[in-house]
Amino acid sequence: MAQWNLWHGCHKISTGCKNCYVYRFDAAFDRDASIVSKNADFDLPLKKKRNGDYKLPSGETIYTCFTSDFFLKEADDWRIDAWRMIWLRSDLQFYIITKRIDRFKVNLPQDWDDGYENVTICSTCETQEMAEYRLPILLSLPINIDFHRIN
Repeated sequence: MAQWNLWHGCHKISTGCKNCYVYRFDAAFDRDASIVSKNADFDLPLKKKRNGDYKLPSGETIYTCFTSDFFLKEADDWRIDAWRMIWLRSDLQFYIITKRIDRFKVNLPQDWDDGYENVTICSTCETQEMAEYRLPILLSLPINIDFHRIN
């Protein structure tokens, strides 16, 4: 199991963001968590060791964007490259957990069809109101695998 934080920073959009660990952690280091920036490890799935093997070995589960949200508006242009890396590394299993499931189709790859076999899309639902809003969207999306997590 590994984490891939392509970009850092986010904007609070619901009550589920009230006690955000990213905001809390950044505040401890006097950083502004609302500033969204691409991370140095943006291309982690494609990085290789000196011997030519991938740093992330085949079969690894990758938890994606734990210091931001994969579907954040500020990352729209970067997401195009992120999807390309996910497609290239079909030997890895990517888990994407979001509060912005309503932005799922923004910059979705043209070859997505019913989804990539190596991608699991999840949406958090911290209240009944958010469940009533987000879950119908999640259930309507063209995804092969879905996992519903209610906080």
